[in-house]
Amino acid sequence: MSFFKYFFNENYSSFNRTLFPPGAQKIEKQDVDFDIKGACFLIKFKIADEIEQDAQIIPTFVSACAADYGYQAKLSYDINSTAGSASLSEVGIVNKTMVEDDSSNEETVSEIDMFVIKKRIKNCSIKFTVSCNDIESLLKQPYLITVCVSTKENTGITSNDMLTTEPSNIDVPLISQMEFPDNIRKRICSPACVSMVQGCYGSVPNVLEFAKNAYNKNYYKYSK
Repeated sequence: MSFFKYFFNENYSSFNRTLFPPGAQKIEKQDVDFDIKGACFLIKFKIADEIEQDAQIIPTFVSACAADYGYQAKLSYDINSTAGSASLSEVGIVNKTMVEDDSSNEETVSEIDMFVIKKRIKNCSIKFTVSCNDIESLLKQPYLITVCVSTKENTGITSNDMLTTEPSNIDVPLISQMEFPDNIRKRICSPACVSMVQGCYGSVPNVLEFAKNAYNKNYYKYSK
């Protein structure tokens, strides 16, 4: 069991769908719930009737909006006739009043950017809470949402394997973006990753200095 679903607003009129994997499924507008609360845009849709144990769920949101934005993904589901939910860490700058604690429970493990399913769940939905300092501009610009679900059937890896696999022999220095100041740590994944790669070649840069040099003031992002 694996699938890839996506939704984009009408502003993506020239979007190249061939970039998606074969069999990618479009979420239609009539199947999506929208809401606006202050500086936040909420979008929710069903992703599956059932998702099996050991699946990985990776939700993403991206916008062409130049204003600074961030988002948080929440998974809702039923298990044994009881409602359950889990949330990922927020990505980018978000409205703290709308953020839910990232959480793990008996059914799911919440990694920074993906859910790992530990027990079979049903009636599965994803909700994105998107914050922006100019929400009207964000809604006028193209935005894209994707949800990728993969399982042990197509990866050959179980959640237990993912959590216990021995590290490789590649000498990569460990740099965690989460060790940096709270106002920046969830926005510097690219500088932190590139710093680790450079470390393989004997040169570990100052991550904060690297992030400063990589900052794109036109798009308020830490990338060129």
